[in-house]
Amino acid sequence: MRTSPNCLKHYLLFLMLCSAAVLHAQQISLVKPLQGLVRSYESCNGDLYFTDDVRLWKTNGDSSNTFVLRQFRPFSTVHSLTCYNGKLYFIANDSTAGYELWTSDGTAQGTNVLKNISPGHAFPRTALPDGGSLLFVYNNLLYFTADDYYHGQELWQSDGTANGTQMTLDLNPTGTGVYNLSIVGNKLFFKGSDGDSIRLWTSDGTASGTKVVNTVVPKSLMKSTQNSYVYLHGQCKDSTSAFYQKWGLFVSNGTDTGTRMITDTLNYYNDFTFNHIELNGKAFFINRRSYKYQLYVTDGTKAGTVLLKDGLILNTLNANAYFTIYKNLVYFSASDKAIVKSGQLWVSDGTLAGTHPLTSINPFPDPKSLIEYDGDIFFRGRTNDRMELWSTDGTSQNTQVIPYINANHVHLYSYVYESPIFQHHKSLFFDAVYDTTIGIALYKYDYSVPPNPTNVTSAVLGKIAVYPNPVEETIYTSSKDVVQLTVYDMTGKMLLKEDSDHINVSSLAAGSYIIEITANGNKKMDKFIKMHSAPR
Repeated sequence: MRTSPNCLKHYLLFLMLCSAAVLHAQQISLVKPLQGLVRSYESCNGDLYFTDDVRLWKTNGDSSNTFVLRQFRPFSTVHSLTCYNGKLYFIANDSTAGYELWTSDGTAQGTNVLKNISPGHAFPRTALPDGGSLLFVYNNLLYFTADDYYHGQELWQSDGTANGTQMTLDLNPTGTGVYNLSIVGNKLFFKGSDGDSIRLWTSDGTASGTKVVNTVVPKSLMKSTQNSYVYLHGQCKDSTSAFYQKWGLFVSNGTDTGTRMITDTLNYYNDFTFNHIELNGKAFFINRRSYKYQLYVTDGTKAGTVLLKDGLILNTLNANAYFTIYKNLVYFSASDKAIVKSGQLWVSDGTLAGTHPLTSINPFPDPKSLIEYDGDIFFRGRTNDRMELWSTDGTSQNTQVIPYINANHVHLYSYVYESPIFQHHKSLFFDAVYDTTIGIALYKYDYSVPPNPTNVTSAVLGKIAVYPNPVEETIYTSSKDVVQLTVYDMTGKMLLKEDSDHINVSSLAAGSYIIEITANGNKKMDKFIKMHSAPR
């Protein structure tokens, strides 16, 4: 029985509408043009706050409700955004007070200096090297280190009021006393000095509850997120002399008896990150070895502290932007020195055998700003000479670009490389330069699967994926049950058709297309990106 052209046209339109429902359920949309790269985000009291260098913004995700709360001194930095008791607290410089502690209730009128702690700069110009905050919420108070000009940098606390913002203790009466504050378990840990050498200290937030750990001189701290201890790179004190000797990796619970050296193979000349990621009792951290950043793992023992894979090179000491935990595995960005190309997405269970690249995509995605969202990993990845939003479910065939298709159905590419990606409510927010006429702008990605209006797909069909995506020549499917593949352009015009589980698309121009998959008597439509074919 032949199908009439009108019936075929209506059926195709129906499939396109069903496909559009799926496509539009996973889409990137413009929120607002910006004036600089986004440096940090913070959710507070139902709204999203973010900074683009010298401006503090607020948004609820809609363009009409995205606006600048305050602009600060040119070439300064707004950082350490922290939500505390329903208000935002942060560090900024308005050209009058220097870098001081600010607060905002979400209005321009309610965005002000909380307290002018110093006639100069009470805080440093930038946040921690890993992008983390210098402000910490602990025991229902806000803790931080500040220099009031008279006492040096010391431990401070605030209850959110000017009168309640005060120095906790003057650890070193002759100079700076406190460095590198962090919360571990139910204690504050920091590097500090009471006039003697710098040592490890702990505090419960009171002067009387601040104690020194005499057995180690810390160089950098790596806080534990799962237990009440810290890893630290430091120097131990020889019990037979008054001098500190041997640099290495230590672990401490904040007491002398609970502080021990794990290994001395990481010496003074090796730097390693003070942030790391933990999984199943192991800590993954980055160590600089022979002028290259490499991945190590420790289980707290000397034998269990090893270079995870020789030749695997990371491009930063910052573990936060390049690591994430997903499905009980660690995913991270790295390159193999045996491969000339740039970084790939790697996965590890903490063993050499269980550490391998997830994909062999060429060109490599060079992933950055990894984040788990809605059951997948999202990251910034490279597509030729551009960076775009990518996602993966942990399989090679489902590691793909999420394209930005504008109102004219044109696939636009991003120029932004390493800014963070942040989840607020049910959306991902990120900055990009998709359109040079707009410039840098804030975008959001929304993912939600609507109810299936008809039996167009089955449970089995819904699991079938197409790969690689983007593609240069041939698209494959993840199931041999596929009997037919049909390719349409974004207007619904049929371009290619093949009674097979794969189809050659090398004849297509670069751009976005729809592929219809037929299997088990059901149909499913997906979207794919055709890249320029590499010259031969």
